[in-house]
Amino acid sequence: VENCHELWCANGSRPDDPLIMKVLALDGQFFPAPHDMGVALGAAGRLPEALFYIGKALSIIPGHALARCNRAMLMAYSGRAGEAEAMLRAEADLEDPLVIKALSVVRQEAREPGRLL
Repeated sequence: VENCHELWCANGSRPDDPLIMKVLALDGQFFPAPHDMGVALGAAGRLPEALFYIGKALSIIPGHALARCNRAMLMAYSGRAGEAEAMLRAEADLEDPLVIKALSVVRQEAREPGRLL
């Protein structure tokens, strides 16, 4: 599973690559696969699907800071910036530089929707 995931990453992390679907099917508890699929889908502008896969990743490791930040940014890009900021404030370590950056992106998206995506 890990080797297939690494190969998918090395080949460009395309969401339509059958290799990632194989990884997701083989091991439902392998955190990097749904997380990275969510990121790839988000980069492709497929926000509802991206949020689904980030949610799957967070069901495997609920406290994962990067996944929480990615979820918040995807929510903001989906027009849910207020909800995203409230979620980060409630769940995340507000001293973490990653969270600080995510909050900045979420706030910017709230002020100027669509500018960052």
